[in-house]
Amino acid sequence: MRLAEIDVEAYRSIANRLTVRVQDEVTCFIGANESGKSNILHTIPFLKDGEFSEFDRNSSSTSSRHPRLTFTVRLNATDRRYLLSALDSDLESLGEPAPDTAEFKTHRAVSGLRKHYAGKRGRLQLQVTGANVRQILFGKGGRIPLPNPRLPEMSKWINTAVPQVVLFEASDDLADKISLANLEARTNLPFEGLLKLAGVWDRRDELFSGDLNAHRLHDVAGKTLTRKLRQKWTQGSRLHFQFHASGNEIAVRIKDPVTFDAPSFRSLGFRSFLSFYLTLFAETEELDPEGFILLFDEPGLHLHPQGQKDLLRELRNLGTKNQVLYATHSPFLIDRNDLPSVLLVTKGTTKKDRGTQITYKPYGDNWRKLTDALGIVPADAFFPPDRTLVVEGSSDRIYLTTFIRLLADELKADLNFLSILDADRRDELPGFVRMLVAAGREVVVAADGDKGGQDFEKYVRRIAGGKRSQIVFLDMRETTNRNAETSIEDLVPVEPWCRAIDEYVAGVLGSEHEVKHDTIMDASATERRVDATGRYLADAQVIEYPSKLSKTTVAHLLAEGDLVVPDRDAPIYRLCQAVVKALKIAR
Repeated sequence: MRLAEIDVEAYRSIANRLTVRVQDEVTCFIGANESGKSNILHTIPFLKDGEFSEFDRNSSSTSSRHPRLTFTVRLNATDRRYLLSALDSDLESLGEPAPDTAEFKTHRAVSGLRKHYAGKRGRLQLQVTGANVRQILFGKGGRIPLPNPRLPEMSKWINTAVPQVVLFEASDDLADKISLANLEARTNLPFEGLLKLAGVWDRRDELFSGDLNAHRLHDVAGKTLTRKLRQKWTQGSRLHFQFHASGNEIAVRIKDPVTFDAPSFRSLGFRSFLSFYLTLFAETEELDPEGFILLFDEPGLHLHPQGQKDLLRELRNLGTKNQVLYATHSPFLIDRNDLPSVLLVTKGTTKKDRGTQITYKPYGDNWRKLTDALGIVPADAFFPPDRTLVVEGSSDRIYLTTFIRLLADELKADLNFLSILDADRRDELPGFVRMLVAAGREVVVAADGDKGGQDFEKYVRRIAGGKRSQIVFLDMRETTNRNAETSIEDLVPVEPWCRAIDEYVAGVLGSEHEVKHDTIMDASATERRVDATGRYLADAQVIEYPSKLSKTTVAHLLAEGDLVVPDRDAPIYRLCQAVVKALKIAR
């Protein structure tokens, strides 16, 4: 089960109603202070439990009396199987109740829910209202309150199926020492994480006994902690951790080749990064957790830019087995290789956009909104990356990052060295290209294999001037063995492309037109797929004219869908392979 969407009404800075769509793996909420990023994060623990306080109600809201949260979750095949089993069991125990009884109404509701999920419906809605009422929503107006004593199996299923949610507030609070009473009261999660990681949490009483066994246990715990942290944290590869008794408390000391001191003498960045790991371990009891929803509020608060990049890598690693959502105002914690995961949070003040708002595509035309919200300009980021890929537009960037990430293991690509610049930021492109080549950085250009791509290559050569020989230009037609004019859409596998077009027509444009995929693909044999699609939709009067097809939106929808690893002979595979080779980012 994965969280897909949160519909928020009248909660804190959200004045009326806000729909928040999140990714299966990692979602980044970025924006200025006081924009409402933390408030969005704080809604998510209500998915599992919690009660609204008197301060959670938005004072200017006109929608409902209380806050209302509606969570939409994605069900996998296992979730659906157990859900249907629980419904069947409860229906059997209800029997055939007499009409107009409470049992009869419950039976009818459960039967409706059973029918609703008899097919392969992959989503379920859970609603929490200000009165702390939790209920499942289904069909037109159908709802079942939970927990429900008449539905023991259903209540049990929802309790076990919904993932554990853990919220990590910004912290640098690794204490120098702690008492047993404070450990039991959980007043310092990083210190608790130290002892759990050291393997002595269950023997914490012995640590405070003061006898010879306690000293031996301190020694073993220090060595175990040192070994485990070195395996996980590269910045701690030269550190030694030691425990010792200090009155009625246990103290921790950290030794490196130069210093020997307590955590409080270390930098804020050091304590922040270490506290991140230890709090995670304290809450999940493993450094490699699985199946959680992990929420991080300003996780890189005290870290320098390189430390934030290291942290971003760890968040991505966590996202492979968990659902990770984090709030930040740092541009260094934006995953530029996964633009669909970045949501810009702003706060409007007019009647039309009052309260917290979300921009789902803070790139392309919305790039200015992002830089304005963060208080930065392009000149603030004057340290160029070692290797940069330049593409024509946002859709090219989305496709390439999506499939390179999908093929990362296959191609042995180190994504931490992947940097992509798209020409949608047209005013900034000349300055960036000149800066990169002047700094001796490696630049690779991947343009479409058509007239537009040829013009773009000429443009890049012109702005690079005398340094243009330093730039590697990938020939998309040669790379993918195609003779006809080729855009990146022609290289994308057919099935996810067609699925994205269906979602674009039905979900974005709100049209009921049934797209005939064969007609589009037949036309694609003689013209670019994007041109054939635009012309088809224009002829069907779904859009005004072919160029009104939003390539970026289609790319965004494709990236959010279920994708499989392409075959080695697939055109998109060969293009990604060529990019990885040209950028020299193979591990």
